[in-house]
Amino acid sequence: MPPKSHLYSEGVFKEEVSSFVERNFRQPLPPISKGGFFDSFNPLKERSFYMSEPNKEIKDLIRKNDIRMNMIADGLGISESTFYRWLRRDLPHAKKVAIKKVIKEIKIERINTLQESI
Repeated sequence: MPPKSHLYSEGVFKEEVSSFVERNFRQPLPPISKGGFFDSFNPLKERSFYMSEPNKEIKDLIRKNDIRMNMIADGLGISESTFYRWLRRDLPHAKKVAIKKVIKEIKIERINTLQESI
């Protein structure tokens, strides 16, 4: 059997993968980009719409305000890895309130720092 790189260039390996994906994921394949099949296909990304993202509101707040996770973790008095672990699962209301409070404090601190520099 020729090496897989040879099969890939012939299109045989690509067809095997395409048929496997169609059989197992039961959804149309995305278009093939110039980078190749594997650059354009991510089965986890394609199926993510089935699941709701836990703590989406908090993650959106963090992105919108351009705040680093370690700043929030420091404000809460926990490690950054603990904070990431918290965000993987839906948080209780008390923790969400505490995180929002820290985000608000960081925003106020940034505004005060900008006003002092002017």
